[in-house]
Amino acid sequence: MRIRYYALELMPKDVMLLCSDGLHGVVANELIEETLSNPAASLEEKCRTLISAADDAGSPDNVTVVLLQIANSSH
Repeated sequence: MRIRYYALELMPKDVMLLCSDGLHGVVANELIEETLSNPAASLEEKCRTLISAADDAGSPDNVTVVLLQIANSSH
């Protein structure tokens, strides 16, 4: 097994999506981007929307979605 890792510079309010292949490759990137950039939806609502979209698309595998939002700096 090979472990891959990346360093990213994240800014306050950035959202990071961690997901299984039940979402990736099943739901169009445009729909994922649209869902994540909806300012009116909470992180939980965005997760539920993405999981529903994968289910509706007939995902052949389990669907796992985790969203992390970078907090504002306290400095």
